[in-house]
Amino acid sequence: MTLARDLGLGRGHWQDLIKEETANFVMKLRQLKGKPTDISHELAISVTSNIIALLIGRRLTEHETDKLQLSVNYSDVAFIYMGPSNPTTIVPALRNVCEVFKIAGYNKAMKIIRHFSAFIKEEINRHKTSPLLQDTPDFINSYLDKISEISRSNKQNQGFSEEMLQGTLNILFLASSDTMFSSLGWLFRLMCKHKDIQHKVYAELTEVLGKDGKARYEERDKIPYTFAVIMEAQRYGSNVPLSGNRLAFDDIPINGYIIPKGSEITANLWALHHDPAYWEKPEEFRSERF
Repeated sequence: MTLARDLGLGRGHWQDLIKEETANFVMKLRQLKGKPTDISHELAISVTSNIIALLIGRRLTEHETDKLQLSVNYSDVAFIYMGPSNPTTIVPALRNVCEVFKIAGYNKAMKIIRHFSAFIKEEINRHKTSPLLQDTPDFINSYLDKISEISRSNKQNQGFSEEMLQGTLNILFLASSDTMFSSLGWLFRLMCKHKDIQHKVYAELTEVLGKDGKARYEERDKIPYTFAVIMEAQRYGSNVPLSGNRLAFDDIPINGYIIPKGSEITANLWALHHDPAYWEKPEEFRSERF
């Protein structure tokens, strides 16, 4: 995360990549000419393309559509076959059995996961050898620079290695792709249902950015209503009902109870987002909450 902050999320090269991909998605929507359609597939492709571009520092070309589809497939199978509720996550020894005996499509899923890992490794090597990419201010180069810095100073590697870089890229992709796709899905559905809110958002964006204007990260403070709608959509939709597992490093006293050291903790995010003690009529979508 320090590397991401150093790169300046929303600025420079990253912002250009996002604007380029967003413009491409909007162009595809315009080609529909108002015809009702399910945009789930195009949205998944656009979100995936955006995240991959941010992680590897470049947009995939029209000749690399196979890598884009691979990334979409990886996101799908990883959450099914590597999620916390999957039996092979609970009992890792089952993985080899399921793959060898082709149980529940596990062998096909593992093939996709390995291909995606190979794609990420290829991009890391490309950054090390391509003069065009070596000076790109992206996540991979910043991580590689950190590895070199630690190596030159003879310090402990502090967990920085190319293997860790590859794993980090895999995790960042999964965490952001599913969250982004789910968030946008909820936002679009709620905006369709609440036309009055949709019109207010459109009016604010048009006033601040112009009808054909392009949003810039530093202008986010000028569109408070739009951000309020986004945050309320995230509260109302709750992308996931439960958080990922966390580990208690010490005994934790809470309301007269003790959570023992070593316990796994899972937060009920849906309950937090719909608790009447904090949200008046939580079952209603109200942008004015924020």
